[in-house]
Amino acid sequence: MNRIIDIYTKILKRTIECLAVISGIALVLIVVVMCYDVLVDKAFNKPIAGLNDIIKILGCISMSFALPYVTACKGHIAIEYFFQKLWRTGRLIVDTLTRSTTIVFFFILSYWSFVKGTKAFATHQCFSTLFSGNIPIFWLYYIVGISTGLTALTILHNLLPPRKELIKL
Repeated sequence: MNRIIDIYTKILKRTIECLAVISGIALVLIVVVMCYDVLVDKAFNKPIAGLNDIIKILGCISMSFALPYVTACKGHIAIEYFFQKLWRTGRLIVDTLTRSTTIVFFFILSYWSFVKGTKAFATHQCFSTLFSGNIPIFWLYYIVGISTGLTALTILHNLLPPRKELIKL
């Protein structure tokens, strides 16, 4: 059983680290595209066509792929004041219930993201301004579905003993 958990942990950790790198690259690209647009717009009065859609795409990639990483590092803000007032068994019960509820929530969110992406694919939904509306939008829903699914798996890992963070900063 420990071997299976070790393999699960290793695969999950590597996947989350790769997605975190992609998230960082997307964030840097947002800065580069915005700076480029400001410079070109000021110098030549020619803004980038579809800039809003480009920023939406990069923002979706950046936020979605960062979510599992922040969860793996336990980097989210927690309300520790009330939590620490509970006795040890109470903390364990409350922690297990909140994590279990969060896992269910993220799996539901993942499922509905894939459903929405499949509907967008079937109806050929595209971005309105980017390249005259020829870039489909369904894959962004799939990105959100993948990242929320990985977040749920990361929270599940946090429920397993020894209940430590997956990735240390």
